[in-house]
Amino acid sequence: MKLFTFCLLVLLSANALGQAEKIQDKYMASKFKDFHNINRTDSIYYLFSDDMQAMLPKDSAQKFLAELKEQAGPIRRMDFIKYEGPYAIYRTTFEKGVFLVNIALNE
Repeated sequence: MKLFTFCLLVLLSANALGQAEKIQDKYMASKFKDFHNINRTDSIYYLFSDDMQAMLPKDSAQKFLAELKEQAGPIRRMDFIKYEGPYAIYRTTFEKGVFLVNIALNE
């Protein structure tokens, strides 16, 4: 019984030490979900940094985002998993599948 209690306490404390989602990342994940679900690929594109926009032309980004919506469907929920480097990683449940979505914010 003591071993079980100890293991349970270790598991609970490990969960409590998990990373807390930053409000800025939560806000951007929400914006991405909302824009995706109402087919506002242009609005998602304008959330990109200038560097990202320079690397990924607007037409290409909009095509990719439209294909994502067509193939995966609307987003049902986005659950924060963890931070890995500069990325907030979200388990994203679409109508037709589950994918990891990484969000990185700059200043």
